[in-house]
Amino acid sequence: QSRPATTPRLRGESSFICISGSASLLFTQSTFSAPCQPAHDTNETINGFDSGPRPTDNGTVVSILSVPIDDTNVNTPFWFYDASPGACGSGAVGVINSNESSLETLDGFVVSLFAAE
Repeated sequence: QSRPATTPRLRGESSFICISGSASLLFTQSTFSAPCQPAHDTNETINGFDSGPRPTDNGTVVSILSVPIDDTNVNTPFWFYDASPGACGSGAVGVINSNESSLETLDGFVVSLFAAE
């Protein structure tokens, strides 16, 4: 079962680690207003991250996708979803650098996800 994920404000790198037992994962940046669409498709000024397929069926950590967080974007939420077929619609979404005291919260992201279906 997919569970939404949030991480507090970070500097450095946030990493997606694909491990054995997971299906093929596709971490893709989105926007708060369009949870299951690539960020660049809804806002062409965003050159969002997209991991591409990360199959994890060989029993080892296959790959790590790192997203740099620095002084220019430390206060920016990075909304993302798993672009594997059916995953986003099942709630496989998350946010890096969430501001849970703003109007754009992880709970609101999940609500907008299910409202769009």
